[in-house]
Amino acid sequence: MLGHSKIQSDISKVIRIFGKTVTSEDEVNNILITYLSKDLSIISLYKVFRKNMLRFIEIFGGVVIDFPGESATEEDVKYSHLPEISRLFGKKAVSDLFDEFSGQRITPPTVDCMVDILRDVDIYCRVKKCQSKEDRKRTTKFLSNYYRIQVSEVNFSYRRVKKELEAK
Repeated sequence: MLGHSKIQSDISKVIRIFGKTVTSEDEVNNILITYLSKDLSIISLYKVFRKNMLRFIEIFGGVVIDFPGESATEEDVKYSHLPEISRLFGKKAVSDLFDEFSGQRITPPTVDCMVDILRDVDIYCRVKKCQSKEDRKRTTKFLSNYYRIQVSEVNFSYRRVKKELEAK
């Protein structure tokens, strides 16, 4: 699970790069770390790329990447994304990727997906604090305007994050 201070500081960078949240960064960081821990491939990619994670997502987000297994031929590697990853991030990154994903197929999240996750976590943090029905209604309306989405989408986002966090 993501819980190291180094990872949290990098998530702060994600918040600054992808946009401002209404909730404080510290509060969003804690929930975001827990929420992202549901996807082991994101955690494994983070282990490999650390500071280059955002660049990797910008380039390869949404792209299916096959990692040939041990019995792979030179041809298998040649026609994968691995030569390009090696050129952009170095041979060590490719070696580390093989250690993590050998014989697997992954699809890194897109930048839009990461922005949506950040938005959903922010919505969850704000709505969770509401003490009364009126306060919740006012907050939901504010978040709807802030993120330019429907009120029903704000409610759906809150329930989705809440359900994921309660499952942990």
